[in-house]
Amino acid sequence: MRLVLDPAEEAAHGTWLRGTPGAYEWWYFDAVSDCGEWSLCCIWFLGNPFSPYYRQSARSVPADPYRHNALFFALYRHGHLHAYHFTRFQASQIFAAETVPLCLKFGPNIVLMPTDGEWRLQLSDENGNGRSLAASLAFAGPPLI
Repeated sequence: MRLVLDPAEEAAHGTWLRGTPGAYEWWYFDAVSDCGEWSLCCIWFLGNPFSPYYRQSARSVPADPYRHNALFFALYRHGHLHAYHFTRFQASQIFAAETVPLCLKFGPNIVLMPTDGEWRLQLSDENGNGRSLAASLAFAGPPLI
């Protein structure tokens, strides 16, 4: 996979997010295995636009998107859902670097874009059903100059 992006836009824009009611940012990754058997989707949300709690809180005061964040992961085999995780994290469990390269930490989960252009995701999660997820993923992109 080759990613083409503007590195200057890849940092978490925390000041803007926190001052704009209902604002959110997300980082979306998907991939298909070379054999076509497996595919995945992973989304990191700062400010979860699908959360009714976030939408409701943004109506009265500037809601802090760092208090309404989530990590989504779905793994598919032959086009059918194999595993699914959706986890929200407390604001105290969030770290978002507001400079390039991007670094987000949601609990033990990390997404990192170092200057070599390769996005790295480390996932470690247990959902409400007691199923656990552990993955280390890399998405190649152009190096940053």
